[in-house]
This record gives sequence, C-alpha cells and structure tokens, in this order.
Amino acid sequence: MPYSHTLLGVLAVAVLAAGVPLRGAAAQSAHATREDKLRVAMIYNIARFVRWPNDGDPSQPIVFCVSERARIAPAFREIEGKNIRMRRARVRLVPEEDASLIGCSAAHFARDGHLSLEGARLDSHTLTMGEAPGFARMGGIVEFVRVGKQQRFSINVAAAREADLKVSARLIDLAIRIE
Repeated sequence: MPYSHTLLGVLAVAVLAAGVPLRGAAAQSAHATREDKLRVAMIYNIARFVRWPNDGDPSQPIVFCVSERARIAPAFREIEGKNIRMRRARVRLVPEEDASLIGCSAAHFARDGHLSLEGARLDSHTLTMGEAPGFARMGGIVEFVRVGKQQRFSINVAAAREADLKVSARLIDLAIRIE
C-alpha cells in the first residue's frame, strides 16, 4: 500500500477519533444515531489497519458481526460492500437465538446487544471490539472509550497477537491506552 494511502487512512482514523462530524453516505442513514455512525466508521477504519492471516485471498470477505438487537446495528449497513485491501466488507447481524460468531472476521460487542465476550464462540482470528469498560482487560482487542465528547479506543496488543492479527504501529500510536 503506498505511503500516502496509509497516511490518509491514519488521518481518517484520527479525524474520526477527534469527533469530526460525518458527511456523505454515512450521514444519510435515518435509523442510526450520529454516535453510532461514528463508531461504525471507527470500526471500519480500525479494521483497515489490521492484517488477518488470510488477507492474501481477495475472495474471502471481511465479515463484521454485531447483535441484531444492538442500537448500533443499522449503522453497520454503511460499510457493507466497502473494500479493505481487496477484500469486501460484509455485515452479519447475529440473531438473538444464535450467539455463534464463527465466520466473523471482526465482532462488535455492543452494551445493549446479546453478545458477550465471555464464553463467545469465535474463530481464532477474530478482531474483537467492545464498548464495556474493561473490555480490553477482559481479553478484547479494541475497547471504545469516551473521553469527554470524543470517541477514542484502547488496544490490547497481547490479545491481537494471540489471535494472530497484525495491528499497524500507526494504529497503536493513535490508541489512548495499550494493554
């Protein structure tokens, strides 16, 4: 990836983390709050700076999973079909009666959803992201943190390494805390 594209991606994450309002298609979703759209944009941009073991296979989508009952779920449609390193983003809304996250490249654990990191059935290479305080300390990889009016994130580097995920040093530099 050319340096300028990488730098642009890092800047996009930084702008989103700073709380700059969303524009364009992401701002047009009628059923998602501004905060939800911002969080999903952060999730997508964070995923752009993570490498999965199967990244070399463009036929394999990056599947983002979220509880269908989570308030944030409608905002995920904004990333459906977007590309991350030649791989298509797909969204899977996990029904309440199914807690399996097998097949998910990234799983978002919303506070108001039915999914829980504890006891979750995950593939070994799943990027786990959550909103609960202490999520990273509990073994999650990315924890979203509100700092004043800004949405920020912490990264559990050891958990990422255990999941065989490569997190960009530039993304780690943007994290407010590294576990």
